[in-house]
Amino acid sequence: MNRTLWLAPLPDGSLRLQYRLLGLFPIRIEALAGVGISQVDVAGREILAARMRGRAYPIGERMRPVPVSAKWLARTGEYEVANPDEDAVLPKKVRLRAEDGFLLVEYSIPLLFPGTMSSAIAPVSDEEAVIRGLGRGMGETIRVVSKDGEEMLLYSGFLHRKKR
Repeated sequence: MNRTLWLAPLPDGSLRLQYRLLGLFPIRIEALAGVGISQVDVAGREILAARMRGRAYPIGERMRPVPVSAKWLARTGEYEVANPDEDAVLPKKVRLRAEDGFLLVEYSIPLLFPGTMSSAIAPVSDEEAVIRGLGRGMGETIRVVSKDGEEMLLYSGFLHRKKR
């Protein structure tokens, strides 16, 4: 909602979210009052967890850069859906890019939400990459396939052709 929230320490070592009017005056927001934020290790992954009403919920994961091969770097650029389905809501402005040691997929779906989404991906081979992070759609695979002699990216049943 285009607002900055501050993190304030709690006695148990976790942090609480705080809103400050004009960046100066703390304002109590009832919905945030009982929420504690902490970092936890889960199976070797650094997870950011929100604790509410005695339960912990994963809300983020620390991501570190992973090696990106020259083949994946050569695939950066803009893509379009090569096999559109008239019944599907398709992404627009799909772009694969590298930044600060991360390989990112950016896209927008104007019918569902404004703005652009960005997801980090981790190549597991020169032909497959996994969408990183927690939650819906995370952990899914993007595959490199050849269709009529042209290299394309396959995700969720849709072929993505690199724009020329």
